[in-house]
Parts: sequence; structure tokens; C-alpha cells
Amino acid sequence: MRYASKFQILALLMLPLMGCQSNLNNVSYQQIENTGITSMLLWLPQSSDVEAQQVTRQLIERTARLSQQIALQLDLNNISLFMVPDRTLNQGQFSKSTDYAIHYHYHPDKLDPQFSQQLAYQLYLALRQKFDPIDTALNQVVNQGLALHFVADVAQSKTPAQQQTLTEKQLQHQFALLQQHKPITVESKLLGYQLVKRHFEQYPGSNAGNTYTLNHQLFSRYLSVTEKPAKKTLQFVRTAKETAPQIYRNLDWANSPYKGLVFLEGWNRQKLIALTFDDGPFTYTEQILNTLQAHKVKASFFWMGNRLAQNKALVLRAKQAGHTLANHSWSHPHGMALLPDELWREQIDKTNQAFKQIIGHKPRFYRPPYGEITDQQVEDMGQQGMKIMIWSIDPRDWDTDKVDSKKIESVIIDNLHPETITLLHDGGNSPNTVNALPRVIEHYRQQGYQFVTLEQLLGISDRF
Repeated sequence: MRYASKFQILALLMLPLMGCQSNLNNVSYQQIENTGITSMLLWLPQSSDVEAQQVTRQLIERTARLSQQIALQLDLNNISLFMVPDRTLNQGQFSKSTDYAIHYHYHPDKLDPQFSQQLAYQLYLALRQKFDPIDTALNQVVNQGLALHFVADVAQSKTPAQQQTLTEKQLQHQFALLQQHKPITVESKLLGYQLVKRHFEQYPGSNAGNTYTLNHQLFSRYLSVTEKPAKKTLQFVRTAKETAPQIYRNLDWANSPYKGLVFLEGWNRQKLIALTFDDGPFTYTEQILNTLQAHKVKASFFWMGNRLAQNKALVLRAKQAGHTLANHSWSHPHGMALLPDELWREQIDKTNQAFKQIIGHKPRFYRPPYGEITDQQVEDMGQQGMKIMIWSIDPRDWDTDKVDSKKIESVIIDNLHPETITLLHDGGNSPNTVNALPRVIEHYRQQGYQFVTLEQLLGISDRF
């Protein structure tokens, strides 16, 4: 991991704290509370240098507003900021004392006016390092580019990278230099910025705050892109031909005004399909996981919070297999009957916290039961960083009296289209869905389709 050279900030301590004091180089540090820095832990030396303490507190207070913006997009729980005053320094610098702690060293009378932006930059790089630690030239530029976009977003100000553009020839030249292990330069950061910008242009709803867990290889395609790929103009639901199309009051949400927040399918025209399963973990989840494993298919599961604890082994198995795990409410209510705050508190956040207890992170994707959700609820979910997933093919596999495995196969096969999101169920009481999967997988692969998770399909991280 490479760092910029001027007034860099500190920051990652994922190690659980054992108390309110710590020690660094024989100096005791005190945890400072109520600083206004959301979810972060601030540590200052227990020193008689009152002036340094006061200046440091002022610095942190200045950072509080920005840190709240950061906390809305990144999981900052247990991240600690160690401030190390040093009057011998001419400029700020940071050092990494362990794998878990980086400290900011600075002269308290010479504080960088860009401290807040640099803090955002370093926090982002630290979290990227956690999720994608591979040290390659591509990863370096992707990390730099994502961090620059993140700073611009949370600080609501333009960075130098936004004011410059490299030609395709210059992009290729800069990447070639990095592959020769040349140092990171302003131009190479600009390369990263432009690669990431192309990703955001291709995937509506994506930004630096919701892509920090993505693998850097997903960005490699943009090194050779010379023109923008063709996009769809509309999204809609397909059902059985003899069945009237399902009409949702909110069907146009995926098209406008909530494009990039509500999805029925992917917006591009790649031959991709995302199998999704609702209402588990339950009766047929294990058989579905077995089938997916046998066919080497990744999928996405929208599960109910009240079923997670008693099915912990299935949850962990799905996570370890690389499937996307997503939120389908706590108890499958008719969500439109709930106030937005009630829906969030009792159904969505409660389920997210249950997931975090088991797999260590919260899902970003939410599918409303019955596809029911109000405008206000959509807007509130967006403010919380969530993305709402509907579907583009519905074989109605839950209707076991009318829909057998052959019917499930035919509806999914007959409605083949680029970047499909299928609605299926692992929480029902029929084996029809399990029995239909092999034929569906075989047909789509014969047509050149790749089975992917929703994260891969939409270019957006599936977690916080």
C-alpha cells in the first residue's frame, strides 16, 4: 500500500480495545469521548502540553462534519485515530506501528488546512487494503482513484484529478510505467481516477462509497475501453406469457426518478444472469446450495432476519461459497403499511444487525417483501446507503398449485435477456425450484451467459 507524502493522516485499528487507555513508545494515551466523530475512537497522549491538546481538539472538531459523511458510507466501528503531537516536525507525517495501528505525527502549531480531506483519503485506503490487499500496479491505481473520488464526494469539492484528462495513449503509458514498478505519481493517480470514473459511468448508482469492497480486477476492462458500451433504456418485469405482467405501482422507479437506487435488472447488455432466492434460509436452502456448488454457480440470497440465528451454518456456508447475502426484512411484512422509520428500525436494520452478528458485515441490498415499498421508504433507504432489488423475471415458483418445475424452466428460459435478475424462492415448501435449476443453468450457459452475484451484475458492493 502506497501513501501520499504530505500531511497524511492516520488511521486503522481494527483490534478490539481492552479499555480507555493505551500505550505508545512509553507514552500513555487516553481515549477521548464526545468528539463528534461518528463511530471513530480518538486517542490523545496524556500530556502536560495543554496547548497541543487544545489545538488537537480543535482539529478534530473541524473534522466532525466530514466524519459523519464518511460514516454514512463506510463502516468505521472500532477505527481509532491516534494523534501524536511532535514539535520537532516541520510537516505532518504518519507511521504504521503494527498491522492494526497507524499514527498521525504533527506539529500542533502547523496543522494542514486539508486535514479533513486527507483523513477521508487515508480511511478509504485503509479499508480498501482490508478487502483487497493484493499489491499490484492495477490495484494501486484503482485504490488511488477510488480514494480521490471518495474525497470529492464526502467533501463536496473538486480534486485536481477532476480538472484533468489523460488521452488513451497517456493512460496506457502510465499503466506501463506502474507495471515496471515506477513510483506513484500525479499522472498515475489520474489514471486511477479515470478508470474508476468509467466504472461509475457504466454502472448507475455506483460511487466510491459503495464500491470499496470490489475486487480491483473488475476495473481492468477500462484500460482498453475506447467507447461507452450500449445501455438499456428501460427495465421491466417478465412473467409467463399467459399471465398478465405483474404491475407494481412503483415499477418505473428503476427507470426514473430512482435510477441507480431501485433495480429490476442490470442496465448494460452483457450476457449475465443473477439467480436470486427469497424467504430463506429454510427448507430447500441446503439443496439449492448443493446444486449451485455442483454447477459452480454464484447466486444471491435475500433472507429473513428471524430465520438467521437458527440456520447459522447455512448462512456461513453461503458466505464461504461466495454468494451475495442480502436483506429481505425481519418477518416478511407488507412494508407499505409501515412508517418509514418503523420499516427501517424493526425490519431492515434489525436484519442487518443479525447478519453482522454472523458474517461480520451488513448487507447493502434489500428486497421488499411482495415488491411493496413507498416512495418515502425508497428515499430513506437511499439515505442509509441501501439499494432496492426487484427482479426482471418472475416464474411465480411460490405458486405450487399452478407452477411446476417445467413451468419455472420455461418462464426463465423463454424470457432470456441481458443482465437478468430472476426471482426464485428457497423458503417455500416445494422442490420444484430445486428441480428446475439444472436445466436453467444448462440453457443459459449454452447461450453464452455467465452466472454472477448481484454485486458483479450491478458493479456495487453488496455489503457495508
